[in-house]
Amino acid sequence: MTVGAAITYHDYQQSLFESGVDLGAFITLYPTEDWDVTFGAYHDFGADGWYVNAETGWSTRIGEDSFLDLKSGVSWVDGYYGRSGMNDFYGRASVTYNVNSAVSLTPFLGWSMEIDDDNGDGDELFGGLWLELVF
Repeated sequence: MTVGAAITYHDYQQSLFESGVDLGAFITLYPTEDWDVTFGAYHDFGADGWYVNAETGWSTRIGEDSFLDLKSGVSWVDGYYGRSGMNDFYGRASVTYNVNSAVSLTPFLGWSMEIDDDNGDGDELFGGLWLELVF
């Protein structure tokens, strides 16, 4: 089990998002070596709203220096950029390659399907590349 807290400051310039502090707490349970389940609650002080999520993940080694990770979850919001109630069902697939002990590359592909689509924002498909450097 992992219990944690997070504090993040966002400074958005010319964006629809509000700058400010996010404060949250989470708990992650590990029923097996490959599976995890996380519950988190976060307050975005810039948007003055709550975001709560429950997600499960599965990961496995696919090479000596690489891992496959699949995650899926559901979220609920309250007063978060004009939304309240069940928010979305989401997921992400990623492959992490450890170049060495200080550098990792992780290409990812994710999706979000809105549960309550009344505001017309629609579903999303996104992807990218994370670069992790350890100093």
